[in-house]
Amino acid sequence: MSRRTRYFLWGSALIVVVGLCTGLVAYYGGNLPRRASTIGPAELAYVPPDAIIVAHADVRSLLGSEFLQKLRQDLKDQQKDAFLAETGIDLEHDIDTVTAGFSDASVPPSHTVLLRGGFKQSLIETKATEHGATVEQYGGKRLFVLSAPAPSSSPAAPGSPAGPAAPGGPSAPGGPAPTAGQAPKGQMAVAFLEPGLMAVGEVDAVKRAIDASTNRDDVTTNAEMMKYVADVEHSGNAWVVGRFDALSKSAVLPAQIQNQIPPMQWFAVSAQVDRGISGRLLADARDDQSGEQLRAIVNGALAAAKLMTSQNPKLDAALSGIQASGTGKSVEVTFSVSPDVLDLMPGGRGH
Repeated sequence: MSRRTRYFLWGSALIVVVGLCTGLVAYYGGNLPRRASTIGPAELAYVPPDAIIVAHADVRSLLGSEFLQKLRQDLKDQQKDAFLAETGIDLEHDIDTVTAGFSDASVPPSHTVLLRGGFKQSLIETKATEHGATVEQYGGKRLFVLSAPAPSSSPAAPGSPAGPAAPGGPSAPGGPAPTAGQAPKGQMAVAFLEPGLMAVGEVDAVKRAIDASTNRDDVTTNAEMMKYVADVEHSGNAWVVGRFDALSKSAVLPAQIQNQIPPMQWFAVSAQVDRGISGRLLADARDDQSGEQLRAIVNGALAAAKLMTSQNPKLDAALSGIQASGTGKSVEVTFSVSPDVLDLMPGGRGH
């Protein structure tokens, strides 16, 4: 082995060792990303692992699209100014992205919305304080806790005896009183988790978001969820992924709807909004038989809709941009909406 070859090998080994040591120091110092996966936006580090729905939108891209520009004409300047005066947030310029996580840790599911942008943190915190928010420290973050709405009082039903309150005190009807250390249901909080990253949600949900990042136990550890996130994250400027089976148990869905839909497990929707809207909806049923039933329902609904709109060329053209396909337990619906569809909306150019 020549001297130059030995120098090359030793130099390469030294670079590898230095790189590993630097990585370990950064890891234990907390300077490397805390997520278990590089899939999805960085905000997923604050979404708890038991999330049943994850959604993300590139607000800057959406607001800059021609389609949204037309719709935004209905949002009056005075409304935007009033929102800015009340909250300190400029809807059109401060928000870059929105990420949301819905958890089935409680019923109904708790939720946290993560807003990233160029916020004026001190102004927002001042506005929250002006509206009666109290400051609470949690996990090294400052939570601005807003007062919970007072429970609505209604007269007792005829014939019901007046007496002492039911055990649990003045909690919401049908719900237990909050346990020790748990915030009242519906009590909201605002917290800046990082510079330019604000969390808004119920107090306990915001605390769980902080815990997810601190403990490095977030939704990216859910391999099945992340499989769908990886499928949609680069397919549009807005997407949502969720477990339909868990959602149907947590949300209030009419029994008629639940009885008519074959057993579904997962759904994923992505949309690209530009001049028009194009996108894809993917639904995975429990098994192949359920998938076949679901495809039959979707195709039947599309056929019925096209039959009813056959006399309206614009509606018929809009429905022609919807196509359904799929195999096995999967159903896929692709859609494309042209800018002309705006003419069909109330207040559109054609009205």
